[in-house]
Amino acid sequence: MLVKKTKDSILAVSFLGQQFAAVYEPSQAHGALSDMKAATAEIDERTAALRKAIRAEQTAITTSHLNLVSIASELRAVLPEDDVRSFLSIECLVPCEDVQGIFDLVELARDHGDALKRTATSVSAMNALAGASPQTRQLALMRINLGHIVTAVDIRSIERRARKAELSLDDSADRRRLASLRCAARATAPRQIEALGDLVSDLIILIDEFVERDMPDPPMADDEVVDFSRVSMRFRTSFDVIRTQAKGLLGEFERIYGTDHAAPEMWKRAGQLSNRRALARAYESLKRFAAGRFADRGGMSFELGYPWRTDLRDALFHIARAGFEVTERERSDMELRVLELCAGAGGQAIGLHAAGFVPTMLYENNRNAAATLRKNWNWPVTTKNIKGIPIARFASSRGIDLVAGGLPCQPFSQSGDMNGPDDGRNLFDKAVEVVRAARPRAFFFENVTGFTGVRFGAYRASLFRRFKASGYDVQLHTIDAARFGVPQKRQRVVMVGFRSSAAARAFQMPVLDKPLEVTMGDALGDILFPYRSGAGQATTPYDSWADAWLDVHGKKLAPTVTGSPWNARNRIKKQWAACGIDTREQHEIQPTPEETAAGALPRFTPEVAKRLQGFPDQWEITGDLRSKFTQLGNAFPPRAATAVAAAIRSALTGEQIDLLSLLEHPPMPLSEIGVKKSRPAIDLNAYTLAGIRNLRADPETPSYELEYIKKVERRLRDRARRAAVAKNRLLQT
Repeated sequence: MLVKKTKDSILAVSFLGQQFAAVYEPSQAHGALSDMKAATAEIDERTAALRKAIRAEQTAITTSHLNLVSIASELRAVLPEDDVRSFLSIECLVPCEDVQGIFDLVELARDHGDALKRTATSVSAMNALAGASPQTRQLALMRINLGHIVTAVDIRSIERRARKAELSLDDSADRRRLASLRCAARATAPRQIEALGDLVSDLIILIDEFVERDMPDPPMADDEVVDFSRVSMRFRTSFDVIRTQAKGLLGEFERIYGTDHAAPEMWKRAGQLSNRRALARAYESLKRFAAGRFADRGGMSFELGYPWRTDLRDALFHIARAGFEVTERERSDMELRVLELCAGAGGQAIGLHAAGFVPTMLYENNRNAAATLRKNWNWPVTTKNIKGIPIARFASSRGIDLVAGGLPCQPFSQSGDMNGPDDGRNLFDKAVEVVRAARPRAFFFENVTGFTGVRFGAYRASLFRRFKASGYDVQLHTIDAARFGVPQKRQRVVMVGFRSSAAARAFQMPVLDKPLEVTMGDALGDILFPYRSGAGQATTPYDSWADAWLDVHGKKLAPTVTGSPWNARNRIKKQWAACGIDTREQHEIQPTPEETAAGALPRFTPEVAKRLQGFPDQWEITGDLRSKFTQLGNAFPPRAATAVAAAIRSALTGEQIDLLSLLEHPPMPLSEIGVKKSRPAIDLNAYTLAGIRNLRADPETPSYELEYIKKVERRLRDRARRAAVAKNRLLQT
């Protein structure tokens, strides 16, 4: 056989030689062979050079990671360890799962850093090495010190071999037997899990029908607590059906997943990103439904005092059938509630309203700003500094969807002294207490970019650590308002946090495929030039002056609007002058044609500030001239607030929101701004429940009347239930 293969090889080489000679003359054949050798040598040389370059880059990656470990070690000498963790994950964008690995590598980098660099050990291998047992680490380091390249797979193999070496022959046989049994069980598990998922999905549908049809609405802040002992027969029947079905599902769950799951008090320790935590919540939910511990004053929440939450029902989605979720219509009907701190003139409140958030209370210390809020919309407003409000007041809002606020920016503004946490106006510490007390699903605070300055790094790390200790995943972002249709250069820092790790992962800062660009000419053309003739071409010197200004400055973005540009630094004044706006004094009206002929420029007035911030024209700012400028300068642009609020809503509910459409439409019905909102005189005896529902669904019903109409609907439903109970008792007797 071997002789035959050898003869075949010789014949093949001979045939190729004949073919080569038939194509080339001897001299040509020699030249072609030389060219082939040269090309091969060039490829070899190039490959060797690239290999050397790749190894150099791998060494550089290893060196950079070890340097990062060294810097983190230095940070631990400056800040408490918990603050360092928050600082690395939020400020430095180091993934949370990598932070512990960096800490674990400190000792390894100090003792074996040179060997790791010499062998260009990968980051994954170093992390595996740091987490390995002492015996495995010793064996792997021995190979690395000898110059061998060790990967994460190699380290896991060493770990497995070390564990096997510790087992007796009987133990090894038992392990193989158990592995075989697990394999057989796994073959049937998918079918069992799928069947359980179908039944759980049916249970969720039953729960939703029960909530919609039979369960009274949670009590409002000013309503009496609902007496659940007085319920209809249909309520009791539906309640018992859910309880019976949950009992059967609980037994099936325990058969598939067992009973060893984390208790509620251990959920935080199980990890925000843990599937074990989600499974434990589903187990606890089934136990609650099976025991009939739902539809009490906690509604569908794991804890009492959270009547608007549905986490008891939502926990079942983890074990429901694949693809089962609430419909888009149900999502869009979700009413999200917000508690707003430092509401100012209402810029953030308008944006939150546009994104579908309903405020339970707006807190504002400035009396003029609070009057602005009350004058323009039917929002509940408290005029008080939140520093003086007992924390128990905020605890009454436990479980609310969102806590938001434009906390005072003066402590961090570059135009001030930048005293940060030492400034008496700083309210971030109070915001931490409010979030801890209210336990919202999310929070959202905005401030100036100076907040991210180097000098406040330790303070930010402290805030991040305290928010994290309260159970929130915190993110820090910068938003450029100009990209969302705000005609000024205005960047702001946005701090958002979520209690749910799923919502934190789902949150994405708003981005438009194409920026919504609005220039000074677009925003100010009609209010800067009130005496313009409006003809197709310039007919007066004033028209020519206006046209000239628009030609030069119309395509520009305004500088950042502040509360007192006439007191700003020279650099700021020059920026306004370069945009052709006079900010040297406080003005309330634009120059007359006679003044423009004498060289006057368009003036910075409250109306100009309002347009540049993006407030509706109908939004009236109260107070004297200085107060108007202050309120507008401190405001968060409504369109920027809308963009962030829409992203938060999407993360909380899973809705797909058309942000561009949202920004292009008015944030609220403009005709209702400033309209006196008296309570509609609805006679309870004049409407049936169906009539009230039709009134609520009527698109012509003013939005400010809906809250009262909803209360009327609840009371009529409660009256109908009481009548049904009385009728049943009468029939029974």
